[in-house]
Amino acid sequence: MKEFKGIVKEVFIPNEYKNNQLIDIMYATKIGFKIKLDNDEEITIIKEQDEYNANILKDDEVTIIQEVVDGNYTYDLY
Repeated sequence: MKEFKGIVKEVFIPNEYKNNQLIDIMYATKIGFKIKLDNDEEITIIKEQDEYNANILKDDEVTIIQEVVDGNYTYDLY
């Protein structure tokens, strides 16, 4: 498990597809964040929207927890 600190530079709704068709943004269930880390690296994280991450705004300071689950990296924002 690794922990990083960063600043949210952009919040966006990523494109989602169902049956190979782009769904309307009103039905989207994911939210994306472009975050600039303390080491000047920029990362993009896309998560399922929930009560907490829907309240994260541009210029908010966040803590990112990186874990490996089943060989894949997962990220949580706090």
